[in-house]
Amino acid sequence: MQALFAGSVLAALVMAPLSRAVGAPLLPVGSPLALWAIVVSGVAGTLAYAGYVTLLRRAGSVFATQVAYLVTGFAMLWAALLLGERYGPLVWLALAILFAGLFLVQPRPRLPGLPPSR
Repeated sequence: MQALFAGSVLAALVMAPLSRAVGAPLLPVGSPLALWAIVVSGVAGTLAYAGYVTLLRRAGSVFATQVAYLVTGFAMLWAALLLGERYGPLVWLALAILFAGLFLVQPRPRLPGLPPSR
């Protein structure tokens, strides 16, 4: 969590002068809803990264990297629902095969008498 926070602070320190240099406002003007959208987006991003780090620590890198496939699949679904994107049957078949492959990757069963791995 400290590294995520430090990354966010560093990004703000780099982007604030750049935003000023091009004349962009640091905070959205005119709509308090836009400011809330930024706050909610920041909190959601922080929780997502914290969840990813937790998944990485508990399940290991093989399972944590599967998040990339989920992001791709859900981005395609959102694009179809929100943006009206239309994909051909082969694309949907490929997505189904991708998710089937993710389903097949399972952790090894723990052998009796052995301590859990870290």
